Amino acid sequence: MPSVSFPRPLSPPERAALRDLIERAGVPERDVLLAQVDAAEALSGCACPCPTISLRVDPTAAEPVEYTAKPIATADYDDGAVMVWVEDGWLSHLELTWYVADPPPSAFPPPTSMSNHRVG
Repeated sequence: MPSVSFPRPLSPPERAALRDLIERAGVPERDVLLAQVDAAEALSGCACPCPTISLRVDPTAAEPVEYTAKPIATADYDDGAVMVWVEDGWLSHLELTWYVADPPPSAFPPPTSMSNHRVG
C-alpha cells in the first residue's frame, strides 16, 4: 500500500461510504452528521493495511450532534462491515472490518455493495 500523508481531504470512496451509512441507517441528527461529512478530513490511517481512517471535523464549519455512540451506523458488504463512529458529538472514525479477505481490502466498498444498514 502506498504511503499516504495525513491529514488529507476525504477520498471520494470515503466520502461516499460515510454519506451512504449516515443516510441509509436512520441515525439521529442525520442532517447534522451529513454537514460534518462535508467539513471532515482524514486525520490518520489504521496501523494495518486496511482503509480505516480517523476523522477530524472542522468545528467552524459544522455543529456537533448531541450524543456519543460507538459506532453510530453499520452496513454489511460481501466480506465484512463498514462502521461510522462518533466521539464527543463529532464524526471520529470510518472503519472497515473484514472476515475472509487476506490481505485486507485496500479501499472501502462502493455504496452499491453495502446492505443491511442499521444504527449502531
